[in-house]
Amino acid sequence: MSDFDFPEIRPAALADSAGVYAACIASIQEGGPKGHTAAEVEAWANRITEARLRSKIESLQFYVAEAAHHGIVGFSALDESTSELAYLYVHPVAMGLGLGRRLVETVECEARRLGLRHLNLVGSLNAVGFYRHIGFVANETIVRDIDGVPIQCVKMSKQL
Repeated sequence: MSDFDFPEIRPAALADSAGVYAACIASIQEGGPKGHTAAEVEAWANRITEARLRSKIESLQFYVAEAAHHGIVGFSALDESTSELAYLYVHPVAMGLGLGRRLVETVECEARRLGLRHLNLVGSLNAVGFYRHIGFVANETIVRDIDGVPIQCVKMSKQL
């Protein structure tokens, strides 16, 4: 049995920021090319900083998945003010094992506890199929500009 079968999902602490950053960059570099060009993936990864993630850990309902021998292998976050699944990233060593679904379910439970009736997200093209599989509906395709690089994304939502 892999130690990714049941990683602990818990609220994030500021001390998790380095692990969150490492998991995020690895996830972008592995998953990003499945829906985006090399230039788009580079702009996306360059936009992420440990300091930015640290501030999000402080300001959002932020959760990490930690595996016994691998540290942070994924994370998700809820922005209560916008009813948004603000972050979902899974490290490549834990992709395909159901961790993404568990991290989304963690956010959904918190959203329901807070009285939210739906979740919104802006998904990268490589993740749209996953989100559809777990009940999100595509609403609109948009283009985000990241440092002059246009990146197509999809706005999605789910009733809770």
